[in-house]
Amino acid sequence: MGNSARGMKAMYEVRLSDLQPGDLVKVMCVACGHEGLVPPDKIRMKGVPLPGYTPVLDLQYVLRCQECDTKRRVLISVLWASGSREKR
Repeated sequence: MGNSARGMKAMYEVRLSDLQPGDLVKVMCVACGHEGLVPPDKIRMKGVPLPGYTPVLDLQYVLRCQECDTKRRVLISVLWASGSREKR
C-alpha cells in the first residue's frame, strides 16, 4: 500500500500545482553542496512562472546554482508544511 494509503504521492508524481502555501522546494547543488529553500510561487524560468503541471523533479533540468552557476546538477526534494500531504 505504501504512501497511497494515506493519500500521499510518490515524488515522481508531485507537480508544482500539488504544492500548498508553506511547502518549500529544497534544492541542493551536487557540484558545490550549496542548499536553498524555494517557495513554489518563486520558481520561474526567464521570469515566467512554470505551469502547474510541471513535475517537481523536472526542476533539476531548469534550475541553476546561485553559488557556482552550475546547471542540471541539483537534487530536488520537498519540505511539506504540516499536514499538507494529506488529500484535501
